[in-house]
Amino acid sequence: MMKIDLSGLDPAAPIRGYKDDELTDEISDIPSFQLPSHVDFDGFQKAAVQMVKPAKGTTTLAFIFKGGVMVAADSRASMGGYISSQSVKKIIEINPYMLGTMAGGAADCQFWHRNLGIKCRLHELANKRRISVAGASKMLANILYSYRGMGLSVGTMIAGWDEQGPGLYYVDSEGGRLKGTRFSVGSGSPYAYGVLDSGYRFDMSVEEAAELARRSIYHATFRDGASGGVASVYHVGPVGWKKLSGDDVGELHYHYYPVEPATVEQEMADIHVA
Repeated sequence: MMKIDLSGLDPAAPIRGYKDDELTDEISDIPSFQLPSHVDFDGFQKAAVQMVKPAKGTTTLAFIFKGGVMVAADSRASMGGYISSQSVKKIIEINPYMLGTMAGGAADCQFWHRNLGIKCRLHELANKRRISVAGASKMLANILYSYRGMGLSVGTMIAGWDEQGPGLYYVDSEGGRLKGTRFSVGSGSPYAYGVLDSGYRFDMSVEEAAELARRSIYHATFRDGASGGVASVYHVGPVGWKKLSGDDVGELHYHYYPVEPATVEQEMADIHVA
């Protein structure tokens, strides 16, 4: 049998050149790089990640009431003090009966919500029934857990209606998953929680719940510089989700704080002398 000479492909084969050629020595050396001279390398790595981690902000919320689930969000995309867009769609339709909110990295949230929508549809085709809200949120949590530590930034709420009624779960990029009745995620969430907790009642009508969600988002955008744009409100009920409103927060300001005409205590007038 004929043998092929592969000695020329050997990375350790000598390179022809002058003996005192420094370039030849550098090429023939094994590739290497220097590590940072830190005693606490893990601490250095965490500090480096925080240094390059982009500053982001948003306000999203969802809560369960007697009529289903109310979901609301703003539409501003920002990176620190830089506002890149005022028209981002932060409420993503997973299927006709389920919604997902977007907080964290926009690309991460959009991709994995669309991926979840595909998996939910495949589940429906295979099992001849819609996936439950608990099942969809668990599926997303398992996916994100498998990618933990790889730089994903996702803080989402999965809201929907299934055979058990309304469902609401919070899922993050660390694989965490929480079930609850009221959630708010994002840099403006402390302000939204203040309005939401003070006005929440389970026996609200759809109109009252929509107004509470809209007002909570507005007050968060008023106080949080990373939130703004349009306050979108969705309702998920037994027949699926429906978008109720999308109002500019600048116009909502004058709705909640109307400009009152200034009262004049005494008006000076010219006196005509006869």
